[in-house]
Amino acid sequence: MEAFLGWEEEFIEKSRGTMTVPFHIDNVTKEILTAELRANGTIDNKTTVKSFNHKLIKNSDDKYPTPENGRLGVLSCIFRLFVTYEGGDGPPSMIYKVIPLMKEFFMLRGVLKIFRAWEIECKAYNRKHPFTEIPVPKGYFAVYDPEAYRYQILMEDLSNRSLKCGNWSAGLNDNQVDVAMSIFEGVAKMHAKFWNKTYAFNC
Repeated sequence: MEAFLGWEEEFIEKSRGTMTVPFHIDNVTKEILTAELRANGTIDNKTTVKSFNHKLIKNSDDKYPTPENGRLGVLSCIFRLFVTYEGGDGPPSMIYKVIPLMKEFFMLRGVLKIFRAWEIECKAYNRKHPFTEIPVPKGYFAVYDPEAYRYQILMEDLSNRSLKCGNWSAGLNDNQVDVAMSIFEGVAKMHAKFWNKTYAFNC
């Protein structure tokens, strides 16, 4: 596991300052963000990223401390990017989502490659979820490396819709039955449509 981590750290260092997809927050630049946001038409060719800064999305309790490389979710690390533009408009903030770069995660990473987890997720965001009937965040850019199995996604920051985010580590309580039911209904619709059919849908 230590060897894999060293390999990732070497890749990050060698690709820093280039137009390589930034699989680590330290490698994100204005030029890369401009190119990625233009790729799917989020901003037009006259608009460029003037500046940006990122904010660590922290866990709300000490039981699951937040790594410096991003908030560790189930399968990812995430940051919130705040962006300003010149020449046009674009989303004022967005979520930057990548693989967790920590030795404890590498064994799971191989399993996810077998299940094509990030491949399917990136394709769904790039195709704007044409088969999905439930509301989802907009995807601004998504790419994965099929060999090393890295991935990076820029997606809509749902806080701009005045939506509340749940706390995955704390979970729900007895007063949030309606929230739990809406989650189960959404998951059920997804599973009913896609179960054993991802290849048929060319996902």
